[in-house]
Amino acid sequence: MEEIKITGTTKAIELLKNYPFLVDEIKKKGAAFAIVANPLTQRMFKNYTIQDICTKFNLNQEEVIKQLTDMIKKHKA
Repeated sequence: MEEIKITGTTKAIELLKNYPFLVDEIKKKGAAFAIVANPLTQRMFKNYTIQDICTKFNLNQEEVIKQLTDMIKKHKA
């Protein structure tokens, strides 16, 4: 599997398709993130980028990208 470089323009659905374990890892971050486990929500957000999601939920984009990258690296270890 080719590793995706995560940026603000990365589509969230692409991350979940390539790294399905991220759903469980993200849910561990708190109730606000449990939304990613809902298939209906995943379809609604399918065209959202990381930047879109960070803006919508008032999250720090750099921190989100770092956390996602760390989750992927940890999973590969």
